[in-house]
Amino acid sequence: MGRSHREGGAPQHNSRMARFDPVKLDLAVLLLVALGTMFLIVRLDAPHWLELLIVAAVGLSSGGWLALRTHRVVRAAETQLLESMHERARSE
Repeated sequence: MGRSHREGGAPQHNSRMARFDPVKLDLAVLLLVALGTMFLIVRLDAPHWLELLIVAAVGLSSGGWLALRTHRVVRAAETQLLESMHERARSE
């Protein structure tokens, strides 16, 4: 049926998911930046359009950064997978 834990099913899954650890760390940092921005805007006595512009800039740049980092991690994993498939095909 399925792979048992001894056959390497879980460790392989964990190593695949470990590739996303830097992205998780970036997400945590960006959430702290967003929280700090929220506190800044609450304390800032600025026009509403400026507050909205600040929130939009932080949100778009954070989302773009996360998308870029995630794309890089996925592309690196795909490249590594393709290289290992080519090596196996050459050795057979």
